[in-house]
Amino acid sequence: MSTTPNPATPKPMAADSKNWTWVLQRSCPDCGFDAPNVDRTAVGRLTRQNALLWPALLRSPQASRRPTDTQWSA
Repeated sequence: MSTTPNPATPKPMAADSKNWTWVLQRSCPDCGFDAPNVDRTAVGRLTRQNALLWPALLRSPQASRRPTDTQWSA
């Protein structure tokens, strides 16, 4: 059994220790999510619309690769 590390295998990421509950009060500067302004009656529709995008995204070759050691996916 080989013990040589695979250079294509990224290093494990550090655990996320941020408290993300602040996004419930203000928008996220990284992704733009703005919880206070989401129409809660639209959540079901928005979730279904978003779910339609995932099959194509997951078929993409980039879906199985981490672009950097600090980023989970493209």
